[in-house]
Amino acid sequence: MFTFLVFALFAGQLLWGITAALIVISLLIFSRFYSDKPGTEDQACEEFSACVLTNSSIYKVPTIFVGIPILIVFGELGSKYESVFLAEYEGREVTIIYPGICSVMKDDRVKVAGKVIDGKKAGINGKCLKAFSVENKRSENA
Repeated sequence: MFTFLVFALFAGQLLWGITAALIVISLLIFSRFYSDKPGTEDQACEEFSACVLTNSSIYKVPTIFVGIPILIVFGELGSKYESVFLAEYEGREVTIIYPGICSVMKDDRVKVAGKVIDGKKAGINGKCLKAFSVENKRSENA
């Protein structure tokens, strides 16, 4: 009887784990279809030179969790790095988010190319620039 209860507990956890994994995977797949608002693909890319106001902060951002529930959950958390810094462009401050490691120092001159996005997705008030290219002009002159 005890063996049957242990087996039933294991089978129940395994089925719930598979169900939860299927739900999460389906949510991830469907969220990609509905995440972008209409017309965001048509936004032009910004490219400009600016002076960096702060040192870049590099964060490790969790991206996905893969795990197996066997009495406790064994798994791994996938992550990526993001760099965030503030630059001055045409007399105003622009928050720049770069998906990767980008080490810039205060008072560096940088050439930035990217797309303007709503900062709420990144936890920032107002608009920010999601950069896909950051060139440090100071390192070229040194």
